[in-house]
Amino acid sequence: MENCPNLSSLGGPFISLQKLKIKDCDKPVSLPEGIDNLTSLKSLKIYRCFSLASLPEGIGNLTSLEVLSMEICNSLASLPDQGMSRLTSLQKLKIDDCPNLESLPDQGMGCLISLRELEISMCPKLASLPEGIGNLRSLRRLFIYGCSNLTSLPERMSRHTSLQELDITYCSPILHQRCNVETGEDWPKIAHIPNIWISSPPRPRQDSKSKRHFTCWPMS
Repeated sequence: MENCPNLSSLGGPFISLQKLKIKDCDKPVSLPEGIDNLTSLKSLKIYRCFSLASLPEGIGNLTSLEVLSMEICNSLASLPDQGMSRLTSLQKLKIDDCPNLESLPDQGMGCLISLRELEISMCPKLASLPEGIGNLRSLRRLFIYGCSNLTSLPERMSRHTSLQELDITYCSPILHQRCNVETGEDWPKIAHIPNIWISSPPRPRQDSKSKRHFTCWPMS
C-alpha cells in the first residue's frame, strides 16, 4: 500500500493476508480501520507515514505477527501497552527514525516472549529502555543506534541469558561511559553477553575467529 494520503480503511477482510507494507501514507494519524482483523498477518512494515501518532490497541489481535517495523514515522510518540503485550509471536521489532518517540511500554515489551531481535535507532527523545526488556528470554540481538538521550541501561539487562549480541552506537557519551569495561556502572549488567560493541564511530567488523569482541571508544 503506497502513496494513499487519505487511507482510512482496508476494505475487505483479507483474513489470509500474511504481509502488509504501508508506505508514504503521510496524512493518516492512525492505522487504517480493519487492520486488527488481519489475524493471519506475519509481517507489518510501516514506512514514511509522517502523521502516524500511535498504533491502535487492536494491534494486539495480530497474534500471528512475527515482524513489526516502523521507519521514518515522525509523529509516532508511543506504542500501546496492552496491544503490544499480546504480540506473543513477534520475533523482530524495528523502530527507526521516529524522532518523537519518548518511551516504550514496560508491560507490553516484557510480554514479547518470542522476540529475538530488537532494533531501535534514531529516536533522540527516547530517554530509557523499559525494565520489562529483562523478561525477553528469547532475545538474541539488541541494536541501539543514534539514541542521543539514552543515558543508562535497564537493571534487568543482567537477566538476559539468551542475549548474544549487544550493539550501542552513536548514543549519549554518558551511556558509553557507563558501559566501559570493568569501570562503567552498567558494565555488570552486560558483562555476560558474548558479543558487545559500544562505539562512537561505526563498529568494526567482528573477527570470525573471535568468540568475543568489545570495542569502547572514549568520549570527550
